[in-house]
Amino acid sequence: MKKADQNGIAIIGMSGRFPGAQNTEMFWNNLCQGVESIMRFSDEELPKSDLEKPNYVKARGTIENITDFDADFFGMSRREAELTDPQHRLFLECCYQGLEDAGYAPGQYNGAIGVYAGASSESNYYYNILTHSDACKESEKNLLRLGNELDYLTTRVSYKLNLKGPSMAIQTACSTSLVTVCMACSQLLTHQCDIALAGGATISIPQERGYQYQEGMIFSSDGHCRPFDAKSGGTVPGNGVGVVVLKRLDEAIRDRDHIYAVIRGFGLNNDGSEKIGYSAPSIEGQASALRRAFKMAGIAPETVSLIEAHGTATLLGDPIEVQALSEVFGTGKRKQCAIGSVKSNIGHLMETAGVAGLIKAALAVHHKTLPASLHFKEPNPHIDFESSPFYVVGETKPWEETPRRALVNSLGFGGTNAHVILEEPPEVLKREERHQDYLFVLSAKTKTALQAMSDRLKSYLEKHPDLDLGDVAYTLQVGRAAFPQRKAFVATNREDAMKQLATRDEIGEAKTELERMGLDWMRGESIDWTHLHENDGCRRISLPTYPFEKKRYWLEFNAKEEANTPSDNVQDTLKRIWKEYLGLDQLTVNDNFFDLGGDSFLAIQMVPEIQEVLGVSLKVNTILQYPTIEKLSTFIEKERGTSADREAVLLKEGDPTCSLFVIHQIDGHIFSYKQLANVLQDEGQIYGIESPYSSSDSSLTIERMASDYVKMIKMVQPKGPYRIIGASFGGLVAYEIAQQLDVDSLTMIDIINPTHLKQGAETEDDMFSLLLELFSGKKLSPEELKELSREEKIRQIMQCMNFEILPFLEQERIFECMKVHWGALKKYRPKCYTKRICFFETEEKLSSLHDISLVSTWKDLGCNKIEPHVIAASHLGIMTSPYVDEVAKLIDAFLQSQKKESPDAKI
Repeated sequence: MKKADQNGIAIIGMSGRFPGAQNTEMFWNNLCQGVESIMRFSDEELPKSDLEKPNYVKARGTIENITDFDADFFGMSRREAELTDPQHRLFLECCYQGLEDAGYAPGQYNGAIGVYAGASSESNYYYNILTHSDACKESEKNLLRLGNELDYLTTRVSYKLNLKGPSMAIQTACSTSLVTVCMACSQLLTHQCDIALAGGATISIPQERGYQYQEGMIFSSDGHCRPFDAKSGGTVPGNGVGVVVLKRLDEAIRDRDHIYAVIRGFGLNNDGSEKIGYSAPSIEGQASALRRAFKMAGIAPETVSLIEAHGTATLLGDPIEVQALSEVFGTGKRKQCAIGSVKSNIGHLMETAGVAGLIKAALAVHHKTLPASLHFKEPNPHIDFESSPFYVVGETKPWEETPRRALVNSLGFGGTNAHVILEEPPEVLKREERHQDYLFVLSAKTKTALQAMSDRLKSYLEKHPDLDLGDVAYTLQVGRAAFPQRKAFVATNREDAMKQLATRDEIGEAKTELERMGLDWMRGESIDWTHLHENDGCRRISLPTYPFEKKRYWLEFNAKEEANTPSDNVQDTLKRIWKEYLGLDQLTVNDNFFDLGGDSFLAIQMVPEIQEVLGVSLKVNTILQYPTIEKLSTFIEKERGTSADREAVLLKEGDPTCSLFVIHQIDGHIFSYKQLANVLQDEGQIYGIESPYSSSDSSLTIERMASDYVKMIKMVQPKGPYRIIGASFGGLVAYEIAQQLDVDSLTMIDIINPTHLKQGAETEDDMFSLLLELFSGKKLSPEELKELSREEKIRQIMQCMNFEILPFLEQERIFECMKVHWGALKKYRPKCYTKRICFFETEEKLSSLHDISLVSTWKDLGCNKIEPHVIAASHLGIMTSPYVDEVAKLIDAFLQSQKKESPDAKI
């Protein structure tokens, strides 16, 4: 073994999750095979609002299963896991795996382990929780802050893994994770810690989204990243997590650690203001930091034969980076140094980009291979490769030049430059082959994880026949934590080890010292493994890491948000609360609370939250009486009095003794009355009544609505006169209110007697077809209707009503409300009303009603005091200018005439 360099830092472990790769082994295989790991999305996977944007690119680098996590392994409650940013969770996992890859058991190393990392401030997970009022209770806000804010990224790892070195969160934009590596190296060299974890995490959600291309900006127009190519047009955004484990080189050699590569030098600085703008790169700034790195390394630039560049593939950014490199490397030997960028494979991982490049370069050194940089055909016209020492690696090839040295660049938005110089580690002489018994020990927290661990190790031994069994046994003994579920066996050769890993056989009667030691370990006794391996030369090596048993821990922001009002979907709210307290991912409205594992103690905890969220008074035994969500929601709807506690909405100030009440249309809102309220000249104040009913209330009737609204009206005005206006669906409810309350005036706008509608039209599609024609005049054939998805139907209706600017989830909620009202409409059988009615209908009608006057459908009922007015407008247009001006004048005249007829009207 060669003499150690006292200033070198060894990379002894690594872990990562990258686009297309669940671990660093998959990552390296993808790089060698020239795989572009950018996800392409179909139109069905993306929001329609995004697809409508100009120059929208349907591509992104994504990582798998970001919703999943092994909360039990890390001692986190379900709620803590749900409230923790996936960046924090995956970074914690990678730190654990990185230490195991290095052959060190987290929490059992006697030295100080430091943690240095940064993460993206644009995760959106924290923002989504904060902007969804029911996602987090007030008492959980501190837990939420600790699990999401970047300040706590590293200290959470230190706490969970019992690491006692410095713990620092760092942020320098795109260069963050390589800066953390430089900071960790500095701390190691000054003995602030003995091992360091360094890296970053970038997970922006939702993952299933592209980006909008803008000419001159950083992102590519076609979802491909082409570093240094003539067609360079920018990069592609991506998600990823990466960690490297570092140790002083002399100590790594002394402790027989596995070494991927050696950090010989590094350089950090900022461009300052000597450049064209804050976001612009600087040739001099980069060159200055590069010189520092080479000075520290004590080597000449021309001895470097691989550069892992920042390489964002922007037309001007790449040339500036190459020019800075050329100033430092000089123009000596032509094309002697390969250059490439991992961004061509996985996109730009933002804060994680630097450590991704470092891991790529370290693996290249380790495997003595130069991986291809993708999409390079013709050089960028602003880069003169012919006169430079550099050439782009077009295809993967062996790395022949020695000593193998690499330079990694990472350049941050705002000017923080980071550069790291790698070198191959000192050569390790293999131990002489020995034929002896080795004790293999495996442990896990659960039996299933132990079996998975055995399977992984067996597969690994099959793929790597040259492994030294002594190294495997030694690493399992000293480099893994000891958990309750254990397996131990003695093997002499690889075949024997694989056979025993495939079975559940364990040591029976101890016949040898090794078997006795294995039995003692199985019983939980502490073993001095170093004494066992004195002078045998066994080393720590890279082996499969712990098989986390992950479950889904995720707050669904695409679900309907339950507000603390009676207009919520009670069943959805109850589902959320039950899932939270029972710790379940799925349940149905008919599942019994107690069959799901609930008990009286859990009910006592749950009832206060149900009361707070749904605004209803419950007793604990209510859960006993109504143990399913369906039964409980029905009870709560009745207990709340549905709408009796609701208040009408004041639309216009006026005389409070003669208020005018307008009733919502089928969408449940009163927005459509805004213009009418503004132009009416009547002196009374105007109130609007909105629908308080949930989308689960299939039993709703017009009669019940009217009864509830009468209570609301009397809360505003205990005594008459009562004046009611209802447009469209609201006209039906207004009509029924007039049956239950002695009103002084009733105005109905463009509504048919529902008994004249086509019978049997009960389905959602029936409602959609009728409303689409009524709102837009568009009549669909059965074939056209069949081709539309439910989302397309909802969006078409909402567009007609000018609600397309609302989030789709709100559009869907409105549509569900319309369905409930449609059901009530279809059931309603109005009775004759004998008083005066001011009635409006439009000239534009449904094709099926072309020859029918709407007023005649009410006269057929015996309503002979209807005063009809026909307006040359559409169904929706009648409530807008200029038509609404004419309607308002006629209503004002009607109200005045009513006053003259009954000036002292009372209820």
